[in-house]
Amino acid sequence: MWLERLGFKAGDMLRLTVREKLLIIEPLGDDSLAAHDYKAALQEVKQHLKKLSQ
Repeated sequence: MWLERLGFKAGDMLRLTVREKLLIIEPLGDDSLAAHDYKAALQEVKQHLKKLSQ
């Protein structure tokens, strides 16, 4: 796959920027990955709390 030839692997977290006739694909840095993990955990907690309140 062309993404693998450019150094990306399956499961890599990426940032996609789309503009007119332009696609930028960047790996997420450690800070972005930590933020993503935090948001995912927070969403999981919110869903759990919502179930408990029903």
